[in-house]
Amino acid sequence: MLNRKLFLVFQKYGEIINNDLLTDLYKPIIGKEAIDLYLTFSNEAKKQSIHKTKPLDLENFLINNKIDINKFNLYRNYLEAFNLLTTYLKTSENESNYYFFVNQPLSFSEFIQNPKFRHLLISSIGDFEYERLQYMYSTKRIYDAQNVSTTFDAIFGNLDIHKVSKLNFEKLYENIAKDNSIVVSIKPESKKIIENYFNFYNLSLYELQHVIVTCLQKNPSGIYEPNHDLLKIKFKDYIEKNINIDKIEKNDLKRDHSIFTSEPSNELLEAIFIDYEFYNSEQYLHSIFKSNLDIEEIRLINLLRSSFSLPDSLINMMLDFCTYKLKGKINKKYLVKMAKTINALNIKTPHELYNYLMYKEPEKRLNDELIQSGERK
Repeated sequence: MLNRKLFLVFQKYGEIINNDLLTDLYKPIIGKEAIDLYLTFSNEAKKQSIHKTKPLDLENFLINNKIDINKFNLYRNYLEAFNLLTTYLKTSENESNYYFFVNQPLSFSEFIQNPKFRHLLISSIGDFEYERLQYMYSTKRIYDAQNVSTTFDAIFGNLDIHKVSKLNFEKLYENIAKDNSIVVSIKPESKKIIENYFNFYNLSLYELQHVIVTCLQKNPSGIYEPNHDLLKIKFKDYIEKNINIDKIEKNDLKRDHSIFTSEPSNELLEAIFIDYEFYNSEQYLHSIFKSNLDIEEIRLINLLRSSFSLPDSLINMMLDFCTYKLKGKINKKYLVKMAKTINALNIKTPHELYNYLMYKEPEKRLNDELIQSGERK
């Protein structure tokens, strides 16, 4: 049987595409046809959102829009390369389902911060036109006048955001008990995992309940508790399988380098370890430096993952420790030597690494083995 190709298109509710940005920044590089496909997808996303249509036949869509399949793949690749489009594929024996997500174009300042994007744009339109765009998109200044606008904090400074966004565990217990006829208790360390996914991915109580129930185990008292390790695995699986979940930007890592110099409280240590385990290493390093990673930093993380088979939780602690030892810098030689020692000693978790760094025999401590200088490239 022929493999049928179906598709759905998604776009965030309320987003308005800035056609000027598409015309000025993207069209000179990827061409009018690719931009036309982008706008067609955007229009299709609105139709599908309004009418709640079932997946459409991709071949019929291309015929109706007079698009050749080879050109479609080429234009789609252009859009994906500039993150104007994200494509997911789910296959079965008889059909392939494509999920296209229409993304917003970057602002002018965001676009030119990418050196490759900026180079391609200048190569396509020339220096004169590029300078003209810079002037057009620059912030207009009014001289000899003072900015007297008020601030958000001045008006809403007393707002307690924790009361607004706090997870209601009592309601969660109530829902689980009602739907499953069981009594549930959740330990503090598991609550932190649940709260992180609630805040970071904006999960609903129903979605939290769905994951928690798959991790419940009965304790000797007859009360059901989620298994802590299984909970982390199930949440990660759930996020990976649900491609429509929007990640909320979160850069407020719990970091305190005093854990490497003194005896911290268990509460502080656990909060820091939660972030070690929660973030992938690209997110973690981005959150440390508050800037986009360069290619060398990305390669370094991939090296630690692939060549040394280290999980992100260990890599994150290594990055945190490295920035402490090297005064805010990271260094490839430092981290590679650290990785070799970790594997040689069969260290598997951040807790094991922390104990090794802080409490093992002085002659074996990494503090004395690792080089003491390095530059963040």
